[in-house]
Amino acid sequence: AVVETTQALERKRARAVHRTFTEVGFARAPIPERTWAALSTYYYNNRHAAQREDWDDLGTSMAFVNWWESQTRLIPMPLRWKERWHRELMPTVAAWAGDVQLQATAFYGMRVYADASWLIRHVDREDTHALSAIMNLDQSDDVEAWPLLIDSLDGETHSLTISPGEMLFYESARCLHGRPLPLKGSRFVNAFVHYRPKDDPHWHAVAGSYSGAAVRWAADHIAVRSEEAREMARRLAAHSGHAWLAGAAAASPSAAPTSSAGSLGGSLTWEAAVALDAAIAILLFGVLCLVARRLRLTGLILARLQRAARPRREKGEAV
Repeated sequence: AVVETTQALERKRARAVHRTFTEVGFARAPIPERTWAALSTYYYNNRHAAQREDWDDLGTSMAFVNWWESQTRLIPMPLRWKERWHRELMPTVAAWAGDVQLQATAFYGMRVYADASWLIRHVDREDTHALSAIMNLDQSDDVEAWPLLIDSLDGETHSLTISPGEMLFYESARCLHGRPLPLKGSRFVNAFVHYRPKDDPHWHAVAGSYSGAAVRWAADHIAVRSEEAREMARRLAAHSGHAWLAGAAAASPSAAPTSSAGSLGGSLTWEAAVALDAAIAILLFGVLCLVARRLRLTGLILARLQRAARPRREKGEAV
């Protein structure tokens, strides 16, 4: 009964949001290379520090994650790193939404889901979570596909998956989303970023729709690497009448999204990120050794100078 009550409330909240920013309501893209390198390296170095996520404040009146059956955990992140990643991702999210001026509101995670976890379909906070992104950081080898079920702005439900190094943009206060099927696998790790129009906590109360800039972004970056995505592009082309989407639907399945600004470039692999981390550590160790050696030599030279000067001072005092 709690699940049904929560679901009904979330549908009502979604209908109360009157402003939208894109044609569909969501899109997939690679995490920008620089941000992915830092995120994945931090996760690799701190993955054993995960702590129990506290859901006790919700009591038994609401159900979003089945924490009482499968406990989620959080990997704590320093505020300065969260703020940096928040800033780095903002231009990418803003471009997807049609060059909207954004304000960073929340960076959540890194959340570690365990076997049998599920997430009820819901919407996010209206005042702070207008435009968001889910970033997948890691999946254990035994994980089966764990789709996100999300409603597009026309009410149709889509099943989407993402891999480590990918993110999913979504209008999180408007599009119902969740993972109602239990996770089959030991580990699935996500982080979440949220934004709203700058200085506008009541953005959701004023009706509005997507801009031409958002349409152009979709033309350049819509993922066409799978039959599912190409079919989505065909449906969207038929619905909207945009010929360029029909062309995107016919593109090669191996064609990767491109960006003239390069902000959505490829991502480093885990192995490359770890190798880069090790190389930096070795370089810093070498620099410290060099500094220590120089300091030692300087100390020896000063000691010799002091010993050489002592007899002269003693001779001068005797005179």
